[in-house]
Amino acid sequence: ATCFWGWADRVGWRKQLEAEMEPVADAEARVEAVWRPREERQVAHVAALASSLRESEAGAAELSAHASELAERLRVETEARESLASQLSATAAALAEDEARTLALLDRQRAARAAMTSCRAWRP
Repeated sequence: ATCFWGWADRVGWRKQLEAEMEPVADAEARVEAVWRPREERQVAHVAALASSLRESEAGAAELSAHASELAERLRVETEARESLASQLSATAAALAEDEARTLALLDRQRAARAAMTSCRAWRP
């Protein structure tokens, strides 16, 4: 059996289909109305987090550079302290030697004075 559908039947089916689809379209519009603002808020939140992350990375890079600078300064100051400690040790040794020589000279001077005093006191 062959069926021929008329123009009126097609228009009726289309109207029926549109009527059936109307609640679906309304539901989609309601879902879109609810989810669109949420999605926009989430996109804005992710953008803010990305910006914060970039700022944190920049801050971390600055801190790393500052830490490197401080480490270099510490190395230079440590070398300077070690050099000064070495110089101080050498200076202390030299002072100790000078003090020993001075004390030896004082002892000889006293002995010489004592000898001179005893020579003057001795008169035949």
